[in-house]
Amino acid sequence: MFVVVPLRAAPQGMRRLQHAPQTLDALAQQLHECGIDLVAELRERVIEWAGVDSAAVRRLQARIALVIAFPVAGHDGRQRQVAYWSIDAASAHYAVPDALPLTAEEAMAAASLRTRLNPFSPDEQRLLLRAGYSGADASLRARGLAQNHPAASFDFLS
Repeated sequence: MFVVVPLRAAPQGMRRLQHAPQTLDALAQQLHECGIDLVAELRERVIEWAGVDSAAVRRLQARIALVIAFPVAGHDGRQRQVAYWSIDAASAHYAVPDALPLTAEEAMAAASLRTRLNPFSPDEQRLLLRAGYSGADASLRARGLAQNHPAASFDFLS
């Protein structure tokens, strides 16, 4: 069983994560830079969860899953609207009508392709292009950042 702890950082400029924290202390230090006091948040939650009823006991025995939102701010400091997609997500994941067709099997095949720098076969190239265009189109439309006019298609791959 997991207990989810949702946290939200203050909007900040886009930056690359240099390395993933390997310890809770390293994560706490990184989050402190974003305005989140992880130790205080966890202390407060554990105190809330404490008790002797069965729900309290289950929560205290559960694993903690931290879900942290990092809103992106533009140059003017306001939160930006962003879209993201994953190569292993099928079109249906984004729940947009008339999405470019990419099955779950195709998405997993694309995500499983090697990353070495040797040449991809024409079929591998076509699969990667379909996965990329499908994900970008569906993600942008799911967040209201693009319209499907003209209708997206894979005709250019023929």
